[in-house]
Amino acid sequence: MEFHNIKRLPVMRRSKLVGILNAVSEQSWTAGASVDVIVRDSVADLWGTISDVVQREALKVLVARTPGVTKVEDHLT
Repeated sequence: MEFHNIKRLPVMRRSKLVGILNAVSEQSWTAGASVDVIVRDSVADLWGTISDVVQREALKVLVARTPGVTKVEDHLT
């Protein structure tokens, strides 16, 4: 996605738009983080590792503000 400068992807379910995936490219605040986001039934699960508690809060806010996401479950370490 970064190579092709793609910033957002639609999340579809049965030909219906249920959300937008915002790509977080390498930013200064993401250094040392390795995160996967899995969304099912409007609930986003955050999995992976972070290096700073500020990253945790920033990622939770970013994902929570994604259209279609109604709840964020934090499984980050």
